[in-house]
Amino acid sequence: MRELNIGPGRRARCALVACLLALAGCGGKVVRTETLARPAASPPAAQPPLTLTRVNVVDGNAWSDALAVVTRSLQQAALSNGDVELMRTADNRLRLRIDAADALDRRGERLQPDFQRFAEDMAGILAPHPSVQVQVIGYSGATQGAAARQALGWARSSLRVLATHGVGAERLTARVRGTAEPEPGKAMAPGRCIEFVLSDPLVR
Repeated sequence: MRELNIGPGRRARCALVACLLALAGCGGKVVRTETLARPAASPPAAQPPLTLTRVNVVDGNAWSDALAVVTRSLQQAALSNGDVELMRTADNRLRLRIDAADALDRRGERLQPDFQRFAEDMAGILAPHPSVQVQVIGYSGATQGAAARQALGWARSSLRVLATHGVGAERLTARVRGTAEPEPGKAMAPGRCIEFVLSDPLVR
């Protein structure tokens, strides 16, 4: 076997290369891979106990949140028309009454402009609350004859304003009566007037 003859210079270079390789191996970084633990799922938030709202019901009529909101809004609207009387009745209905002389023209055929605007404002207040029913009553002092027919015409004209401004026809009724009941504290009721009766009945 032939022996290789490596000179001193070559041996020095080989030693240098070996040192560099050793240093490179020592300086390498070891990368650690770790599996991240998933956080435990938080328990569902406790739900507050259900509370039952007590509803005031009289004769099948509920004094509901919707009716309460409508009442407050109509009170504000009535401030601009002082001829409108508002009253909550004993059976949980809201009654609005206006004398025919303030609601109609002299011939009693057309709505006065101020009353027309009030009825339109009422329609805007009622439209978002479909549970509230509206009955319009025309009081004429008589239940028959021309006066009664005229009073029914007043009621229907008032309902027409509501129906054309967003209040569903299924919520509206019109009727005629002879004499209105006097307001509390008053000896007499107006002879001729228009009355809106608003209610939120449990059964419709």
